[in-house]
Amino acid sequence: MTHQTLLIVADDQARPNPSQWERSSQVMLYAILGTLAGLVETREPEASQHIPRTRRYVEALATRLAAQPRFAAELSPARIALLGKASQLHDIGKIAIPERILLKPGRLDATEFEVVKTHSRLGGEILTRAMRQAEAGLADCPAEERQAALAYLDLARTIATSHHERWDGTGYPEGLKGEAIPLAARLMALADVFDAFTTRRVYKPALSLAVTRDYILSQSGKQFDPQVVTAFTDCFDEFARIAQEYPDPRPA
Repeated sequence: MTHQTLLIVADDQARPNPSQWERSSQVMLYAILGTLAGLVETREPEASQHIPRTRRYVEALATRLAAQPRFAAELSPARIALLGKASQLHDIGKIAIPERILLKPGRLDATEFEVVKTHSRLGGEILTRAMRQAEAGLADCPAEERQAALAYLDLARTIATSHHERWDGTGYPEGLKGEAIPLAARLMALADVFDAFTTRRVYKPALSLAVTRDYILSQSGKQFDPQVVTAFTDCFDEFARIAQEYPDPRPA
């Protein structure tokens, strides 16, 4: 499925009749976008539990940070719950990446890697289009429902676009640095790397929890927000439990 095709699907599914939206607009929105996120997983069967694992990792990190006065207002329980839902769409742009690149059993060359890197910007574009369609489709819904749905999409767009930014400014797609990177994306960045390191992919074996932890600690202030790394060390045991709770299927 191409990027253009996916946008057409999003358009078609964002135009149910008003009575449908009025009955359960938010449930429908989550279901539609959750289905699209699931399509990404079906393209990478060895990482079929990536989305539920990373959701739990993000929620664990956010909960730890919320205990600090500086983050308490930004990370209320309701916000953390929304972060968990929105995080599930972080890789939605991968639906537009050709399978010959996405599933290549070896190191990507420079050109292929540039193609993969487009998934963050494409994900943002997909969710921007979804926001526009949802805003139009929800025009007759109660304001509270409309605002909740748009807040979810906006947060998902932020995460999808910026979760490959790096604290030191060397990430992509915008090269954002430090606190210019949205907090939600900084949380997702660490969760995504932890999961990528500790699971088997077509191009690499799984690394141990200890090796992954050491790498993340070494990247504090470089790839990752130092405060997010501190939260990670505080809940490392929880990360280990989540990894065991959601194992990927063994290769045939």
